[in-house]
Amino acid sequence: MNSGPYPGVVLPRELREQYYAAGQWRAEDFWATFGKVAARDPQATAYIEGDRRISFGELVAEARRFGSAALARGLAPGDVMIVHGRHCIESNIAILGCAYAKLVVALLPHMFSAEQIRSTIEAAGARAIVGLGEPAETDRVRSAATALRVGLVVIRDESAAA
Repeated sequence: MNSGPYPGVVLPRELREQYYAAGQWRAEDFWATFGKVAARDPQATAYIEGDRRISFGELVAEARRFGSAALARGLAPGDVMIVHGRHCIESNIAILGCAYAKLVVALLPHMFSAEQIRSTIEAAGARAIVGLGEPAETDRVRSAATALRVGLVVIRDESAAA
């Protein structure tokens, strides 16, 4: 079996070497790869959401802040954090923050019900969940997290964003 980035996928050695040589595969982790890209031009726009923009430098700083806060609240590398919500600047910060803290991130779409969220928390052994979105969406996250006593709950709703 291949011990490269995609365990269980068997590719000819020559093809694997070609992917590494071309930079399509990397031996480093996601955070290190992202950091290299961000360091090239920290002022460049990394993400645009409506009239909001965030630079690579800002995204790195926010992700570090998020990851550090998760670790300070008792999460440890390898713990599972669920990110529930729509794709937005904040979800990117959470995903990158998990990479920075070496947390395992599990993404859930915003339309999941409280029961689906609860069952995912249990199945994944998640220690934390981030809820993003409108109040109806974050209420489902809050309900599931409270029922299962998940240690860290971060909620962002539309009124908070304003």
